[in-house]
Amino acid sequence: MTQLAHELGCTIRDIEGALELMERMGYIQRELLGQTCSSSNCGTDRCAGCGLASSQSIIVWVLTERGQTIAG
Repeated sequence: MTQLAHELGCTIRDIEGALELMERMGYIQRELLGQTCSSSNCGTDRCAGCGLASSQSIIVWVLTERGQTIAG
């Protein structure tokens, strides 16, 4: 977030607000990868689905079908 804010010339709070707005509007959805991801390959030392160590987790944002329509 820090690097993205720097690249865009805004604050982290601005980016978080924009992401939350796009999520509420149905353009993106939040996915948690790693320790609690839903991949059936998880539960070992390293997740075969995302490649993270089992103790790690990260949030990624994915375009929804609605978001893909707007972006396309």
